[in-house]
Amino acid sequence: MHDRTEVLTSTRTALYHLYDEDEVLLYVGITLDPAQRFKDHRAKPWLKCVTTRTIEWFEDRPSAERAEQKAIRSEGPLHNIAHRPKPVPQRLAPRVNPNRKQITLLDVYRARGFKLTREQARRLVFLLKLTEERPANDAAAAEPKRDTAA
Repeated sequence: MHDRTEVLTSTRTALYHLYDEDEVLLYVGITLDPAQRFKDHRAKPWLKCVTTRTIEWFEDRPSAERAEQKAIRSEGPLHNIAHRPKPVPQRLAPRVNPNRKQITLLDVYRARGFKLTREQARRLVFLLKLTEERPANDAAAAEPKRDTAA
């Protein structure tokens, strides 16, 4: 009898990409059941922006995990947290079409009418300024100070 881990790692796994109407890559993930995973994403505020989904199937989970990590590192989806390159890349948003104007995560939030907390907006502005002022390899060295007073 197979244990659960062996069955999961040898099961066919989907790698999916979620894009908005402007072909901006929002999220990359893997799943055994794409329909259920898309339902799980319903709580994400950016899900309402998804207009295009792509799915690529892999024979096993480890292959899909490697492809997911590579995609996140090379394509820079806006809402993935795990596997993001360190330091923060000079471009905070990917450019799918090089003929289009470069946008940042803050631009996307503003255009879509998202409400950011003061802390979220502060961090985004900090990162935008930091990447404009410093080379990408210095961006991780400076981190905004957190308010400790409660």
